[in-house]
Amino acid sequence: MKAKTTRRPAPDRVDSDFAEIRARAATLHDLHRQRVAVLTPIVQALVRSQSRAAQEIEHTLDHLLDCACIPEGLALFKALCRHYYAINPISEGGAMLACTRRSTVFLTPQSGAHSSMVRAGDS
Repeated sequence: MKAKTTRRPAPDRVDSDFAEIRARAATLHDLHRQRVAVLTPIVQALVRSQSRAAQEIEHTLDHLLDCACIPEGLALFKALCRHYYAINPISEGGAMLACTRRSTVFLTPQSGAHSSMVRAGDS
């Protein structure tokens, strides 16, 4: 029996596709960092003033979910969840905080092309 041969894309084509994906991922990462920069003073003000404005806190938590995939965003998200949980343990923030304490896994970039798995509660 003859073994089937599969056609592989030309190496240049594959490299250009990955380069495009890397460029888009870098752009998305930059957008997450920009969003964290905008949300940081908001979170700090809510926590520092011990705000009890549930709607504002929940709205901010919703925005933080978009950038919780980077360590800075996750730290802000968890800080605001902890604040909200202290105010209202039966709230959405309490449920979200409980989720971040479970064995939820996030990927964190490491040097080189490797990445390692980190539990959300470890950060």
